[in-house]
Order: sequence, then C-alpha cells, then structure tokens
Amino acid sequence: MYKPFKALKEALAGKPVSRRDVGIGVLEGIAFFGVGSYASRALEQKTPANTVVTEFPTNIPKALCVEKYETPDAKYRLVHVRQAHAAMAEVSREDKQKVVDVQKDIYAILTYLIEHQNLKVVYQEGQMVECPTFAKDERQKRHEEANLTISETEQKICDLEKKLLMSQNTPAADPSDAERYQSILASEIKHYLAVIEQKKDAQKYARDCEQNSWYIDGAVGRLEDEGKIRTKPTEKELQLLVAMLDGEDGIFKVREDYLLELIAKTNDPASVTVYGALHDWRDNIDEWNKKYADKKFSLIVITPEALTKHFGSEKK
Repeated sequence: MYKPFKALKEALAGKPVSRRDVGIGVLEGIAFFGVGSYASRALEQKTPANTVVTEFPTNIPKALCVEKYETPDAKYRLVHVRQAHAAMAEVSREDKQKVVDVQKDIYAILTYLIEHQNLKVVYQEGQMVECPTFAKDERQKRHEEANLTISETEQKICDLEKKLLMSQNTPAADPSDAERYQSILASEIKHYLAVIEQKKDAQKYARDCEQNSWYIDGAVGRLEDEGKIRTKPTEKELQLLVAMLDGEDGIFKVREDYLLELIAKTNDPASVTVYGALHDWRDNIDEWNKKYADKKFSLIVITPEALTKHFGSEKK
C-alpha cells in the first residue's frame, strides 16, 4: 500500500465501516485514494507491456479516470480496477446499494475491455489458489436456492430434520465431530425457515436476490457466469496467513506482492485485476522493479465513477 495513503484514509468521509471493524480482506476497497503526486515516467524503450500501456484507452464508460504509470523496459502490465465489495459484517440495504452501484460501473468497464481490448481473464480478489472454483460453486448454490418453490424448500427442511434426528440417535465414534455435524444441520434448517418467510413476499424476495447477487458476486462473478471471462486466483492460504500475522500493512503488501509473483509466472504482458480500492501497487512495483530488472511492471489504475461518488473525497 502506498505509504502516504494512511493519512488520506483518515480524511475520507462517509465510509460505512472500517477495515479493522470487519476483518481481513472485506472492505479494503471502499475508500478513494489520492493521486497526482506520482508522475508517469517517460518511456526509454517500447516493450509489449508498455505498448499496451501507451495504447490503453483513457476514456472508458463508467470510469472516472484511467491513470497510467509507465516503467522503462517493462515486461508486464497490471491493470487495477478499483472496487468496493461485500463485507463480512452485516450492512444496511443502503450501504449494500452503494457497493452494487460500484459493481455495476465495474461491469460496464470490464465489458468495454472485453469488447475493445480482448479481455478474457480477470484476477479475482479473494479467490484462492487452493480452491479456485469456490466462488462459482457458492453462486450456483444461491441460484438454485432462489429457484426453489416454498414447497420444495419445506421438503429440504424435512430432509435436513431427518438427517439431524438420525445423527442424534446414532452412536458416534467421535462425539465432537457429531456435534459439529449436528450444528451445521441445525443452522441449515434455521436458514431455510428464514428463506420460506422471505419467499412469501415474492416481489421483495426477487429484489433482494438481485441486490445480493450484485453485492456478493460482483461484476466479475456475473461476467464469469455469463461466459464472458475466466477468473484466476490472487490469493494463497499461506500468504494470507503471513499477511494476517504481519498486521494491517501486511494484509496489503503481502497480498499485493503475491499477485505480482503470480502474474510474472504467466509470461502474459497484460493482466487485469479487480481489487479493493485501498490497495495500491505503486510502491510494490517500485520495489519489484529494482529487484527484478528483467521482469519489470507498468501499472494502470481505473477508478469507477460510483466509487468516488459513494466512498471518495477530493484528491489530496
């Protein structure tokens, strides 16, 4: 994370929650960072990555600004589309809608890049190397749940209650495992009972499902489900653990550095990630370029209009 950003963060107004309140990797992306003091460098030699930077469009629908940070002899180019995304903590419908507005802008931005820049792959924040299909699987479960009728939902509850009763009446080799299993079943029963209540107002339930889809899945999830992009992971469990142990700054730097490592292994000169707006790869790239002279990065940063409207302030 860019060093002067901590002071800017304190000046922002209107944030629904803070990173510290909601934990690791959930609302790093809801504040607007200042730019303008970091000037683009003049190119000494055009490389494939820097040719892409130079030719990259500066006017993109729903993008407030497109900022280019070119590096002489860069081999790779990272495009960071800044986002606000879902929180682990409960938030109001109004705060959800702010995130939805940002994600809709990102959808328009990525769609433009798909159509005009041949975008096919997006590095997705929160996607783990160890379980790259987790988000897609969870989306499928929620879509299936939304399509259930009330009677079908009642049948699911009945099936879960039978499993719970059977587990309670069957001697277990490991009581602690049985207790965890029963707790999961009980939670699912409670969840589906709540779903039935929600489905009684079909129109409101449909509106809530639509909002939650944008809020939880985001633009990247939607585009992946539509078959318009593929996603790649940006995180690894070990790196995330190291980041957590390293404190708040580590949560940024360790994860940002790891994405650079992943991209450098692909030999793809152009990569796009949708990542929280508090993340800033400029100082990471400065350090990386000094260390790996033959694997330098250039950077492009895209800020959606709604991000500044809902979570930002004037540039400092």
